[in-house]
Amino acid sequence: HLTSRAQEKNTYELQSSSMPLTDRKVRIIAHAFFDGCVRYVPNKGYYLCYVNKSPSLIRQFKEDVKSVYGVEPTYEDSNKIEVKYCRKRIAEDLLRYSPSFSTSGKKNPAVPMDIITGPPRWKRLFLRAFWDDEGAIRYSFESDGKRTFHPRRVLEAFCANSHFRKQLVALHQSIGVDCREQGKKIILSRLDNLKRFSKKIGFRRGVTVKL
Repeated sequence: HLTSRAQEKNTYELQSSSMPLTDRKVRIIAHAFFDGCVRYVPNKGYYLCYVNKSPSLIRQFKEDVKSVYGVEPTYEDSNKIEVKYCRKRIAEDLLRYSPSFSTSGKKNPAVPMDIITGPPRWKRLFLRAFWDDEGAIRYSFESDGKRTFHPRRVLEAFCANSHFRKQLVALHQSIGVDCREQGKKIILSRLDNLKRFSKKIGFRRGVTVKL
């Protein structure tokens, strides 16, 4: 249950979960924001789900949930791209960190304060999950003024919620990686900056970006 202070301020940023935050739990929280969800559906109950076409990411998510909460998925689709946990205690625990896990809904989701103020590796894990779930590589071409066009690599990721998008930009900047908002996307560019991204955040093993 929320503390009285958190209830009065109507914020989850002041609330610490009954289960301590760990590296694995940071990843669970991050994936729940991006390619997952944490919800309460009337007459159906609470659930946590994650959907991703990467077998590696699905496997990692299942291992993380098993390690943190000690349970296997309630449901796993035949193509093994979706897992769902119909467990009230898991959903209630995660909802202590943010009032919503929907980055496109009416309620403002929030990067948990425990992650914002936590060790740099938690910021890196959170951002890696963001890029694993939402990231894409785009190539654009720039002219050198002599009718010659040079390819430029750009990383971009979609985030519909303005408040959450600004928090993600600030999180990148706090660990020395430059990025900017462009509409509803977060953009990373410049070779030196992409190299910092690769070193400080990167993608899960098996996903590589040639710079």
